[in-house]
Amino acid sequence: MNGIEKKARIKIVAGVTVLLISLCVLIYVIHVPCIIHEKSGIYCAACGTQRMLDKIFKLDFSGAFRENVFMFFSLPLAGIIMVISAVRYIKGKTPLIASRAFKILLFIFIAVSVVFMVLRNMSQFSFLAPI
Repeated sequence: MNGIEKKARIKIVAGVTVLLISLCVLIYVIHVPCIIHEKSGIYCAACGTQRMLDKIFKLDFSGAFRENVFMFFSLPLAGIIMVISAVRYIKGKTPLIASRAFKILLFIFIAVSVVFMVLRNMSQFSFLAPI
């Protein structure tokens, strides 16, 4: 890969990063309600994430943990995967999404999120529901 192609890839990664951060800030600022909870009364796996982020920004990590323990750990892992993917893309390597390990991890993530969603809606596990 030549220098021009590498610079173009860096610009693409920077542009996508700016768009993602802008989207996250917009969602955080306007406080979009959870449509699933609003329409059905069921807490989805992501319910409480905005309040969790608000508490993280205020350095209240225990409060953030109580809002959504699943996303408390999932978001940093997703960020790490995104950084690794961006670096691989810039270097011109095969994307992580094409690997078998990524597909297995994605399946595990989806399964854990479904289990978390079911548990947090059961009265015995009400401590998993957002505050």
